Amino acid sequence: MPFWIEKEDNIIKGFITLKETNIYTAEIYVMGVLKNYHNNGIGKMLFNAFYNYAKQNNYEFIQ
Repeated sequence: MPFWIEKEDNIIKGFITLKETNIYTAEIYVMGVLKNYHNNGIGKMLFNAFYNYAKQNNYEFIQ
């Protein structure tokens, strides 16, 4: 599964994983951001990486 992380100073602040449910659909399998880093745009940045990957790989739907 494709996997992205946000890491700074050897601290993984957040992650997101893509799961293909069929050739047309990509799903956020799991996503998390450490509580101390909430409201810093990390979740949005991770989602954008997920979304761009899905778009580049011709998924028609995401869930």
